[in-house]
Amino acid sequence: MTCEQNVDLTPFNTLALPGKASRYQKIATLGQLTATSLVQEKRFILGGGSNLVLTGDFDGLVLHMAIPGKRLLKEDSAAFYIEAGAGENWHDFVQWTVQQGWPGLENLSLIPGTVGAAPIQNIGAYGLELAERFHSLTAWDFEKQAFLTVDRAGCRFAYRDSLFKQEGWHLNGRLAISSVIFRLPKIWVANSGYADVATELAARKIATPTALEIAQPSSPSVGASCPTRHKHRMPAASSTIPWSTARSPSTWPPPTRNCRATRSRMAGSSWPPAG
Repeated sequence: MTCEQNVDLTPFNTLALPGKASRYQKIATLGQLTATSLVQEKRFILGGGSNLVLTGDFDGLVLHMAIPGKRLLKEDSAAFYIEAGAGENWHDFVQWTVQQGWPGLENLSLIPGTVGAAPIQNIGAYGLELAERFHSLTAWDFEKQAFLTVDRAGCRFAYRDSLFKQEGWHLNGRLAISSVIFRLPKIWVANSGYADVATELAARKIATPTALEIAQPSSPSVGASCPTRHKHRMPAASSTIPWSTARSPSTWPPPTRNCRATRSRMAGSSWPPAG
């Protein structure tokens, strides 16, 4: 593996602080991640750089996590399980899930950073923490030379805290999170208890639904009426939004017309990313 030398890190931290990495590698595939295990030097795992204060140069290898991809992994009677690569932009990912008809993360929109960094900080906003929607994550363990899966209990989430911060693994480069799985309940209840959110909704005279069931029919009945009091219809399955081109809604809370969700189509894509 050939790494870049003497790389300026200014563009990779949101405060634009000066600093250089002796060696730098952008990680866009699992193959690139495992290949770095052959490099015997200190490492730093870099995400979106939004929670990073550089104090100078880094005399080691910076691994910039940029693994892409997002998909509906599976579903059961109670929830959708959505998987995303560590390099996905967090806000864009949240907006994509809402657009697909899978609400649950909307309170966490506009938080800067990447999907892979979100569990480390246990990000939260407007009365919701990531831990409440978290299912599990996959990470590469440089010491054990293997991928491992960590569930919610194993992450030891606390207020803006997790196992990764407690053990310092996000600093010493022992673990690199490659993907995260979120559990989004099909019975969705708007989290509008936060004072500022409640005030804003009241000012706009928006009546927040108390519950919304997102049915995922197995038969071609996508256009059927919503089982809740909101009698809206979704377009036919042929008009579903491709995973790579889904557009973000411009309103909050998400429109209730998404009562019946259409499946995300992953045409031409692979998971995990090849390489």
